[in-house]
Amino acid sequence: NVEFAADDFAYSTADFGVAQHPLRGHTWVARKKLRAGRVLLRDEPLLVFRTADHLGDPVMRELQDRVAPYLGAQPYPPEAVALFDRIAERIAEREFSQLSAVAKRRYLALADAFAPAAKTLGGRYKTNSFAHIFADGYEGAIVYDIVSRLNHSCAPNLASTGARGIHGFADATAEVAALRDVAEGEELFISYLTEDDLEKPTSARRALLQSKYNFLCGCGRCEPG
Repeated sequence: NVEFAADDFAYSTADFGVAQHPLRGHTWVARKKLRAGRVLLRDEPLLVFRTADHLGDPVMRELQDRVAPYLGAQPYPPEAVALFDRIAERIAEREFSQLSAVAKRRYLALADAFAPAAKTLGGRYKTNSFAHIFADGYEGAIVYDIVSRLNHSCAPNLASTGARGIHGFADATAEVAALRDVAEGEELFISYLTEDDLEKPTSARRALLQSKYNFLCGCGRCEPG
């Protein structure tokens, strides 16, 4: 574990701090011993994407029509991946334009796992968004200022406490709680995978994470010891 001083935290509460990790970008660290079930944060959305909000955009309609024939393919061919990247960029551009000046600065400060040296709006969106189904049935995604800085582990010690599980937000507010007792100084992780995907073999979990988030998982389950 990397040790962090109080001055290292760009954001902190009595329970945890967010610091820059030499290998993982931003990371959450417990500032004291945390009991299982303790709610650490309720975070309001920074950016909310609803599919319904983009149905009238001709560029989005064209891109979605072009990508539709590939939706059943696994893995996606390069041409489909390129189309998905263009869709993400278009969504991010449209949503970013609606943000306040303060929210824009916060969004631009988020990591981009796909182009870390030349970050894009779409890369930040893909890296930091959580899939969400809204009350009206439309699918979409949400980006958070603080919660989106949580890293992944296949043996997470944190989770959302919403009704739908790991990514289960009762509304657009993210509520994060400890899954087990956590020691002071321990790094804090959620899982980017569903509960079903977490039961898959290591090779399958790693392939999913590589394809969706562009990193090779090196957590304690994937690289024990």
